[in-house]
Amino acid sequence: ASVHLAFSATAMHWLSKCPAPMSSALHHTLASPEETVAYQQQAALDWERIILHRAKELVPGGYAVIVNFAVSPEGYYLGNATLPVNMHKTFMEIWRDFVSEGKITEEEFKNTNFANYYRTLEECKKPFEDESSPVFKEGLELVKADTRTVGCPYNAAWKQGKFKDAKEWAKWYIPTTRTWSNSTFFSGLNGSRSKQERDAIVDELFDRYTERAAAAPEDHGMDYVHSYLVMRKKL
Repeated sequence: ASVHLAFSATAMHWLSKCPAPMSSALHHTLASPEETVAYQQQAALDWERIILHRAKELVPGGYAVIVNFAVSPEGYYLGNATLPVNMHKTFMEIWRDFVSEGKITEEEFKNTNFANYYRTLEECKKPFEDESSPVFKEGLELVKADTRTVGCPYNAAWKQGKFKDAKEWAKWYIPTTRTWSNSTFFSGLNGSRSKQERDAIVDELFDRYTERAAAAPEDHGMDYVHSYLVMRKKL
């Protein structure tokens, strides 16, 4: 062990693999209870593995601070908190419209799944509280844990009057949702399609999202909901 302080932000919600295709939704937060189970289980396995490695890296008395997307006690999560429009639901609605319009197939819809999981605080705490867990046995303890919601700065900029044109604002806002989601939509499309065709379909998805946001900018945004975890290796 050689690490005295470790820090990670907004990274460990991604899973090591997509455990199963979902037909009811694109993201686990909107999926049926039956289809959510596989994601819960994969997230638990990955979380224990992640923090067990941190436990082995930290020197006695060393700290790790992890800030991660979460589901809050109120049921808030990324893109679904204080604003009327649910970001993940919007993605799903547009992608479902594409099925209805024949732009993509039902199979492609089912193959478009976000390989991530927003853990509750209870799920984050579990390996530290279970005396039989490898994490507990390795001597890693949880010093502090809470969740917080940070309002969307893009929505705030609109409401503060920093943009006069809603379309201009929407073209500024939507790309921040695309940086981490584009590959999920692209990968869900059948490999028999050309790259050009797949790119065009995904472009249209974000064009439609931009149109929706421009039509009601005060309702759109991406509130950030994180868990804040401070852990320490016992002396």
